[in-house]
Amino acid sequence: MDRKQSVMRAIENYSKKLENKNKPKSPSKKRESPEKKVVAGLCKWLKDYGFSYDIIEASTYDRNSSEGHTTKVSAGFSDIVAVDRWGFGVFIEAKAPGRRKSGLKEHQYNFLRMKIMNNAFACCTDSAEHLHDLYHKWIVLKLKVRELQVLKPISMFQAGQKSPVQLLLADLPVPKAVRDDKPNAELGF
Repeated sequence: MDRKQSVMRAIENYSKKLENKNKPKSPSKKRESPEKKVVAGLCKWLKDYGFSYDIIEASTYDRNSSEGHTTKVSAGFSDIVAVDRWGFGVFIEAKAPGRRKSGLKEHQYNFLRMKIMNNAFACCTDSAEHLHDLYHKWIVLKLKVRELQVLKPISMFQAGQKSPVQLLLADLPVPKAVRDDKPNAELGF
């Protein structure tokens, strides 16, 4: 191949490269994490049942710009914060399907446990069905406690009955680090 053909081919290849560079790129599909799908289902359930709620995103990472953005919330803060129609605080840690039992980090567990101990509804869930069942068991117990406190403030629970706090603590997945160090009796259930 002579020099002239070689130069022509190089110019042609360079022109094609520039054409491809200037073409509008097709929008890349953002992969939605399984947890985000769970959050969407939980938000639908909360909306259907009249809760006022907010989704909390503690940190985000933009792959295109390689920049991280962080908001100021305490470690372990729940993914969804809500208020039910009775004014009770609701804190929900969402996990991908099947990851509820093994997915809590120690600071998330401590955050949820603290909210439960302060009479809020707090849970870790991987489905709207689990949230529905647990919340309805809890609210029935919670309203019963309210009624009993007004009527007879003595022993509110008969032997074998769980309090609202005990119900939530029993359902809360305990992180491995906590499970190995502390027996359940020290955790309050």
